[in-house]
Amino acid sequence: MEDGEQNQSDQLCSSKPRGRPNLFIWIFLVIALGAVIFFARSTLCVVGAVIVEGNSSIAQEDIFRVAGIPDRVNIFRLDPEEIRARLAGDLRISTVEVSRSFPATIVIRISERKPLFYVATNYGFAEVDRQGMILSCYKGLRQVKVPIVTGVALANQYVGETIPAGPIEDMLRFLDNLDTETFQQIAEVNIRTDGCFVAYTTHPIQIRLGTRERMADKARFASDILQEINQKKLAIEYIDLNSTAPIIKAKK
Repeated sequence: MEDGEQNQSDQLCSSKPRGRPNLFIWIFLVIALGAVIFFARSTLCVVGAVIVEGNSSIAQEDIFRVAGIPDRVNIFRLDPEEIRARLAGDLRISTVEVSRSFPATIVIRISERKPLFYVATNYGFAEVDRQGMILSCYKGLRQVKVPIVTGVALANQYVGETIPAGPIEDMLRFLDNLDTETFQQIAEVNIRTDGCFVAYTTHPIQIRLGTRERMADKARFASDILQEINQKKLAIEYIDLNSTAPIIKAKK
């Protein structure tokens, strides 16, 4: 009897310490979870990275400023949709996508609006993109990177607005359908009072476009002809694209 009671007492004594390791594990897990939450929500800790893709003229620092991304990045405190909405409101950006990439990266992919031409306004010059949106306005042009449209002027148009239908929009279709190499050779497009268009290259070669019809086709003709002229190093006075069969006039 005494032996049975002694064995039962020994079992009770030996079972008491078994709960302590489990308690320590729970305490450790609670502390670890608290630390993870603290670091995830803290503005003092750098967690993860933000990558910008597709920018060329807009600096990464400027994109971060517009998107509201702090110097010390904690991606768990950043909302991709909020970043997208902020950047979508910038006139310099055409499209923007924001996504999370495993394990701790946010990727911002943007497509920049690029100027297609300059045109005179009541207060100077407007910079217009291929969608016809006015990107910027200047009192004067110090450095010209894209063609200048002459012969007409925009009136009462401001940054963020789209140019109205008319001859400037027709000329836009010509420039937008040129290949990159040909576009870089165009210095000016003049819109005459009779409604005809004349482009001038940097060589200079005059390209007589005629009226507003078939602007996309005329752009492709101009690209092909100028490419051949450059390859053969021909001296050309003008190219006439007013008719269906292009006319090329050599210099005397």
